[in-house]
Parts: sequence; structure tokens; C-alpha cells
Amino acid sequence: MRAADAGRAAVAIGAAVASVSLYRNGTAWATASLAPADTEATLAGSALALMPQTPEALELRFVARAGTPVAGLRLGFTAADVGVVQPGNPLLTVAVVAPPGHTFPLWSEYGGFVVTQLEPSYSDFPTRSRRDARPRTSPTTCRRPARVSLRIWTPRGEPVASLIDGARASRGAPPGRRLGRP
Repeated sequence: MRAADAGRAAVAIGAAVASVSLYRNGTAWATASLAPADTEATLAGSALALMPQTPEALELRFVARAGTPVAGLRLGFTAADVGVVQPGNPLLTVAVVAPPGHTFPLWSEYGGFVVTQLEPSYSDFPTRSRRDARPRTSPTTCRRPARVSLRIWTPRGEPVASLIDGARASRGAPPGRRLGRP
């Protein structure tokens, strides 16, 4: 896995990312911890048993490095970056192909890092004990049109809730919906 800036110029992935993981069917398949000077992340998981003519999708997740000097980045890889161990039978082959409508190298969308402070909103957060609690909105807006997801995780990486999943947000508009009382 490599990192690049908005113009796809190389960026040291370790300067912005503390760890990167690939998930298969919601379960961590491979994880790499990175040093700040690392220019590539190598992820190696257990062998995948593939079904003939069936694509295998992996989900990429990363943890941003605290205090990163990088304003933003995109993550990507080339077909040659994916190591494949071919089956012993010469009639069987494994091909690394880009998804329909895409070509290698594959890059994520460019995303920026923004310092946020939630502390001022803690005292106003609706709880079950406050009967007067009313719905609140997130103070977040998008700098350009995007798809937005908002998921809550425990510090151990366990999923808690998915409040917004792939919602479209236009430039300057808050993503998603109003969040009400639980």
C-alpha cells in the first residue's frame, strides 16, 4: 500500500498512518503497523481460498497518526503490488484485475485531516436521563461532494453502530441526517 497527495505525488505513508488493515467479510485479515518514515505498507494475511470466477473484495481501514504533518492523502496500489501464489495446476491461474470501470493503479479518493474538538459538545449531549434532550446535528460540513459514513467503534476496534452509511453530501452541506435521542 502506498500514499500520495491530491495530485498523486508520493507521500510517506507512515507520516500520516499509524496502522493499516485489510478486512475480509468484516474480519481483520491482515494488519501492518507503520513507522513515521515508512514509504510503503506491506500487508500479508493468511492464504485465501478463492472460488473460480468469483471476485474477492477486501475492505481497507487505517488509523491516522496522531499529530500528522500531512494535510491529506490517498491510498493506493498497483496490480504488481498484490502478491499472488499461483495454484500448482497449470490450468488454474489467479489474476489481479481492477474493478469494472477502473484501471491500475487503484487510488482511494483524496481525504484531509481536520482537527476537531468534541469536548465543547459533551455537556449538551442528549442522554436517556435528560427528558428534555432534543435532537442534535453534527457541526461537520463537506469541502466538496462526497459519500460519507459515520461509524462508532470501541477503543478495541469493535463496531458499536453505523449512523450514516455511504450517504451523499454536497459541498458545504452537512453529511447524513439529524441524530436524535437513543
